[in-house]
Amino acid sequence: MKVQSKKSAGTAELLQSFFEATAPSIGDDFFRALVRHLAITLEVRQAFISELTEDPNCARTLAAWYDGQFIENIEYALPGTPCELVLTGEIVQIPKSFKKIYPGDEGLAGMPVESYLGVPLIGGSGEVLGHVVAMDDKAMLEKARDFSTFELFAARATAELERRRSDQFLRYRIEMEKLLARISAGFINISPDLIDDSIEKALSLIGTFSKVDRSYVFLFSDKGKTISNTHEWCSTGIKSRKAGLQQISTDEINWLIKKLQRNEVTHIPNLNFLPKKAADLREYFRSQGICSFLEVPLISGDQLIGILGFNTSRFEKKWSEDDMRIL
Repeated sequence: MKVQSKKSAGTAELLQSFFEATAPSIGDDFFRALVRHLAITLEVRQAFISELTEDPNCARTLAAWYDGQFIENIEYALPGTPCELVLTGEIVQIPKSFKKIYPGDEGLAGMPVESYLGVPLIGGSGEVLGHVVAMDDKAMLEKARDFSTFELFAARATAELERRRSDQFLRYRIEMEKLLARISAGFINISPDLIDDSIEKALSLIGTFSKVDRSYVFLFSDKGKTISNTHEWCSTGIKSRKAGLQQISTDEINWLIKKLQRNEVTHIPNLNFLPKKAADLREYFRSQGICSFLEVPLISGDQLIGILGFNTSRFEKKWSEDDMRIL
């Protein structure tokens, strides 16, 4: 009969304690229990779990543990950190000499970092949702380099993060549908002199709810040869571009116009995703300082009469399929 060592027995007890402690927990309580047990199990000074923000260059901690206590959650920039690589889907393990590789990274609490282990949290669709990290100010112990133990924590974290996102999305969709119903009701029996104000109010409500930088309406003129920005809403700190977007030749955005004429919603979360044949459109949007955009055809009868659009200029944004169907 194989005898279990005291060390492995101790780890097994800690893991059992973790699963028992987190079984009834969800949300923030679960994530806090996870990082605490992770740090204790692996005997490291710091552990945290994060999720990606709408800005792909930033992550947000959901729970963080340092020197025997929880610390405040933060958003932090990814460039120049090992987390940047982990959040592309790779496991990053640095058992020692962390500072030689990442001299500018001080961890979350200014701790001198010597070792690091980060594992991505990959959802069922293959999308990276966030990551779990353990760090120490000394070379990482052998037990902390045991991926099987670490992956147990990561699997539980992924399941809870997906549950949380599903719950958040359901609430978001319900609120979006309520908002659109309220907007639609506001247009019933509206007098002609109030239509423009009502459209801009609707753009403000949808733009604010969707967390975009700009929402707008363009309408065609001159038998479809030109298009003009007729209504616009901009978030705080975003400069209006309406005055400079008048009587634009549709030839300048021909790729987009053809998609809209086929009644297609066009979603580009990153301008580099535009095809080569839309190179002119890519440069046009870049000249406007746009990072991401969503363009919805406005149809009257069977005729394309304009565009309802949303864009961001401070970060990249990915709209969901449900967002596009609702709009």
